[in-house]
Amino acid sequence: MELIIRLQSSTLITSLLFPNCSNLCRLRFLAGPVSPSALVSLSSSCKHLVSLSISSFRPFSFRWLTSFPSLKELFVVESHTSNSIHFPTLEFDSDDNDDGTHTSLPASELPLESLCLTGIGAGDRRIGWPWRRCTKLRRLQLRSCEGTGDGASFSFFVRCLQGLQELELRTCRTIADGVLLRLAEHDNSLNSFLIYDGGGRDDLHQFIRRCSSTLQKLDLRLPLDLDNDHLSAVAKNFRGVSLRLQSCCLVTGEGLKTLGTAMIAGLEELALIN
Repeated sequence: MELIIRLQSSTLITSLLFPNCSNLCRLRFLAGPVSPSALVSLSSSCKHLVSLSISSFRPFSFRWLTSFPSLKELFVVESHTSNSIHFPTLEFDSDDNDDGTHTSLPASELPLESLCLTGIGAGDRRIGWPWRRCTKLRRLQLRSCEGTGDGASFSFFVRCLQGLQELELRTCRTIADGVLLRLAEHDNSLNSFLIYDGGGRDDLHQFIRRCSSTLQKLDLRLPLDLDNDHLSAVAKNFRGVSLRLQSCCLVTGEGLKTLGTAMIAGLEELALIN
């Protein structure tokens, strides 16, 4: 069962606390933000929830995730509403060890396999907490993000990259180069990679040259960053790949001809979108 809620107050989410919610699998809370305390309350009757979409104010809090033992998919959007709302701090969110870097206690694993974050800032705290615990993460989507949390959380983020099968970076120019570099430096199991509006030429070229041969789908929208040299690198390093190019203004007909000639039997699909 899937439920979509458009209520304007997160406190009203507690109205879901009735017996029928025990069968709820997917919840999309489209008007928010949703307070951590409301989510913890919700968890008592929605133990089988597998997919959740919410909006949230800063500072971000993720420790409520431990209350959802079956959650596989999470979408979090940073709220841009002009209304000032103060959420009480939960007891388990009040300490300074949220990223786990100052504690010797082992981190409990989260069951999340798919995570989508929108609007993460460069200095946002508490982002390291999910990075440290999402050891089963297979799909990661970052949208309009200027960072992956504070400095201490970055090493946990890099560790998450190594186990991913699908990665999307949409309008994340500030962090795109760093992500491309880390992907090139470490072995990965990516089979699908999307990057829109952000990515330096050199780091992108290095990623293409070193990327795992398991990559099956490459989706690029890079008007000022992708050129014919990158296509040549794709032709040399990939076989059986589906390639989608959107608004790649520096790519010419000659570059496409070179790509087609080199991958005559290895290009699964080519989509050109202007």
